[in-house]
Amino acid sequence: MPRFSPWHALTPWPATLDARWGPWLASEDSLTARLEHAMPSPLGVTVLNEAFERPHPDEQQRLGLACRRHVRVREVTLDCGDTPWVYARSLALPTARAEALLARMGRTPLGHWLFRQSATHRSMLELTTYDPLGVGAIAGRRSVFQHPDITLLVQEFFLPAMTTACRLPTPSR
Repeated sequence: MPRFSPWHALTPWPATLDARWGPWLASEDSLTARLEHAMPSPLGVTVLNEAFERPHPDEQQRLGLACRRHVRVREVTLDCGDTPWVYARSLALPTARAEALLARMGRTPLGHWLFRQSATHRSMLELTTYDPLGVGAIAGRRSVFQHPDITLLVQEFFLPAMTTACRLPTPSR
């Protein structure tokens, strides 16, 4: 990911994004549930990385962290069969409760837990058409979830296989 990435507020809707992206980028419900409904094969989770790391500068700023503070990072792909559709990078403030929760996740999508918690508050969504992976990510969204047990920045990037399968247009950059 770059040192700074171009995240934008959800409103006004970015001119670079076709309105057909709206249900995917602007919905405040569970992306996991939307994917499960859209996929012709069962949803899978591939864990790419789970570690304590320094956040990227834009992530640090979004979480309101002091410099040099480490966070718990979880990077996964949400897959349709063996094909990655979404790359997700989530960052949690390091607390014993957050660590215990994330340690239990394994190959379970975070959305399965997050959207079952009544005490969770979600910040406003931000959007980007930046490609953090260098693999042609088409668009992304992020928000911060606040729960008594965890503060979590969730970033989700839509990959080409998903956009092709769902017949979504490529945004202009």
